[in-house]
Amino acid sequence: MGHSLQPAPSGYRRLLLVSCASVSLCVVCACGRQIVFVSQPATQASRPALEQLADAEQALQLAGFEQAFVYRWQGGLLQGHVLDSGQADARVPIDTEKMARSAFRIVAAEAGDADSKAQFDPAQVSGMIVIAIRPKKDDSADRECIRAVRVRVEREGKVAELGTGLVAGRLPAFTGLVKGNHLCQLTLASGEKRDLFELRLRSDVPPAK
Repeated sequence: MGHSLQPAPSGYRRLLLVSCASVSLCVVCACGRQIVFVSQPATQASRPALEQLADAEQALQLAGFEQAFVYRWQGGLLQGHVLDSGQADARVPIDTEKMARSAFRIVAAEAGDADSKAQFDPAQVSGMIVIAIRPKKDDSADRECIRAVRVRVEREGKVAELGTGLVAGRLPAFTGLVKGNHLCQLTLASGEKRDLFELRLRSDVPPAK
């Protein structure tokens, strides 16, 4: 488990590759930015269903992000919300059910039982989420916060992965940041407290009708 800096492709400033247990996270830092998930099956049944990946967070900070939050989950659907002041409703929901069901249909089709009574099972779902804050620019009151989600469904040896791609949001000016258990709260310049994000895992999802 470790970090390694490698030569960057032409036109990019640097490429950072971090391997964390059963997942690799590749981050390209430059004017745009790319986060690529290369996941592997979760094999550690004893680990928590929703866990924070400290090594990946440190790697993102080495790549130039001011703050980074990386979580991996298994055995359910990730839900919650994230702050994005650039949206009409700044409390943006996180709900991976739609992606998970789409991935399930892919693996069911590959297994040859797309038209059978195969049931969607949240226990077959795993994935990762990244939320990372870029440093504040001198000429800007707010700052950029990027997020990306990747969902994986594995069933009978078949695997399908779907993701959101990289989404760039905005955060208002803040003076403090407090991390909790699967959540983070900001203290805004006005003194108001706002959730940067809150995550939870749902495993009691009924089959689609």
